[in-house]
Amino acid sequence: IDTLSLTSTGSVTSADVGNYAIVAGAATGSGLGNYDITYVNGTLAVDPALLTITALDRNKTYGSTFTFGNVSGVDYTADALLNGDSVDTLSLTSTGSAAAADVGNYAIVAGAATGSGLGNYDITYVNGTLAVDPALLTIQVQDTSKTYGTELIFGNPVTTGYLVSGLLNSDTVTGLDLASDGGAATTVVGIYDINASNVTGNGLANYTLNYLAGNLSVDPAPLTITALDQTKFAGQTFNFGTVNGVDAEVTGLVNNDQVTGYTLKSSGAPAWAPVGKYSIMATDATGSGLLNYKIFYKDGLLTVLPKGADDTVILPLQDCSFVRLTGNIPVYCQVDVKFGIDENADGEDSADGIKGCDDTPFADNGCLNRPYPGNGKIAPGIRFSANLSVGG
Repeated sequence: IDTLSLTSTGSVTSADVGNYAIVAGAATGSGLGNYDITYVNGTLAVDPALLTITALDRNKTYGSTFTFGNVSGVDYTADALLNGDSVDTLSLTSTGSAAAADVGNYAIVAGAATGSGLGNYDITYVNGTLAVDPALLTIQVQDTSKTYGTELIFGNPVTTGYLVSGLLNSDTVTGLDLASDGGAATTVVGIYDINASNVTGNGLANYTLNYLAGNLSVDPAPLTITALDQTKFAGQTFNFGTVNGVDAEVTGLVNNDQVTGYTLKSSGAPAWAPVGKYSIMATDATGSGLLNYKIFYKDGLLTVLPKGADDTVILPLQDCSFVRLTGNIPVYCQVDVKFGIDENADGEDSADGIKGCDDTPFADNGCLNRPYPGNGKIAPGIRFSANLSVGG
């Protein structure tokens, strides 16, 4: 037999998987006319082609639900499809698709492909990976302030002083630590960051933490400089000093800061200032650390007293209060004295009948019935009301 015709409908590329007859006939060769030829068909088996369907890797953010589609090249790939065959639908599932799935990697399982011509394939499914990425959690520290010279202790861990945004799935923030370079009592006036760290709570491994610093404002402390009351005699020039407790009183200093100088002024200080009362104004304080204060200046009172011809001083009607004098000049008060009252039977009258005043020089117990050398103090206690004695 030199030639033989063999045909089968299964031989074409579009033949589906299955068994097809191979039909033999039309044999040619030498001496074949001497034979009664019988042709017996064979079988052409069309085997399934290999088709691999691969679920493509996807990702989502923690707290969101992931819904799979059926888009080739997006959700999956199908390699080696032939003859216009197609995958129309595919089942894609993953335990990571739920909103409550924690951060991590989860298998995307492919299966149950449907489409045209898929019966002609031996399908292999390859899993993909669904990555659940952390959600963004923002912690904003709230602004606060303190006064210079005070210490701010946060008391970590704290449960207040910050705002939280981005929590999902009933996760919680239960506390965190706060710190600032401005917390010490010695920190100078200014603005300092308040930084958060070490947050604690439930489910926080599923977040990328975004800490936003707050502002700590160190505000100036109040510093009061009070000009102290002074007294001078008409015709004298009063020269102010800078002795604390004598010329002015300084209150409010902290952290070993100092006031080393200030300016005191009064229109009653010149020698030509007439008898009367004048404000003493303090200004222009100098020293160390004073930029950390809000300085309040309080006026004092300069009293210009009349001076008698015999170098004695007659005090005007006023309340007996501590008045600092200069010089060493005898002072006589205008005061009501009840004559004829001898409390101690020593032949001396008592001022206003106050017991124990006899023989007491003009002292702090309110006795005003004796001349007193002006060594710097006029005693309190009795309101001047009438002229009594003038002169030496």
